[in-house]
Amino acid sequence: MEYIICYDISKDEIREKVAEICQNRGFRRIQYSVFYGNVTKNILETTIMEIKEKTKGEQAEIFIGQICEKCAKNKIFYVSEEKKKENKANEEENEEELEPKKVEEKKNNKNKKRERKRKNKTKTDVQTIMDTLKKGVIIL
Repeated sequence: MEYIICYDISKDEIREKVAEICQNRGFRRIQYSVFYGNVTKNILETTIMEIKEKTKGEQAEIFIGQICEKCAKNKIFYVSEEKKKENKANEEENEEELEPKKVEEKKNNKNKKRERKRKNKTKTDVQTIMDTLKKGVIIL
């Protein structure tokens, strides 16, 4: 689904953190304090939870609205050439930041797979020994 997030937050630090949350969750900045995103309900709920956590006890007004299907089909985005260049540069920068995380994630996944294989092999070895003992044959 498509959503719009708009906010008015007085503290710069909190406002910047909310913007970062929106960008990290797949929302695209369309104005200084307005973000648009075509995200899943789970991502939206996570985004809302994180924004609530960051703005707790702060002076903040936040609007999150779903764009209906009819409106989504009729939406018009105009982005100047200068803004397109800036967006592309930001996307490339975000990809560079995410790359080390992806590499680390792949390593962790490989390690988990190895550990599962090792556990399964150990189970298989134990089962083979148990079967052999049941037959009365011991192989050393």
